[in-house]
Amino acid sequence: MSASSSPPTSQMQQTINFPGGGSLGISVDDVLNVRRVNDPDSAAIKAARYGVIHWRVVAVAGAAVASKADLVRELKARASEATIPVTFEAPATEGPVTSPRVIKRTLDALSGKAD
Repeated sequence: MSASSSPPTSQMQQTINFPGGGSLGISVDDVLNVRRVNDPDSAAIKAARYGVIHWRVVAVAGAAVASKADLVRELKARASEATIPVTFEAPATEGPVTSPRVIKRTLDALSGKAD
């Protein structure tokens, strides 16, 4: 199979609803990768299905963002809204994604532990 006929790869995304009018409680780098969660007690961060460290911010309320300036502009434009949906994209993976439970079972089986 040639590279041109390969199926497109899609990265996992998650949307987290943050309260409007405040900070997201995260620090991002110049390409919008999350580097630190400044507010680990944030209800929005705790409600996230997956962690956000190393994930990239790709949209705010459906509007694509490509820079910190875009991110700030979109957040300011929606500051009066009750919630602001922010979409994150997972980092690219080179292999299959395995759940933590499957990894634990595999490690337990290798070490001789039972569930």
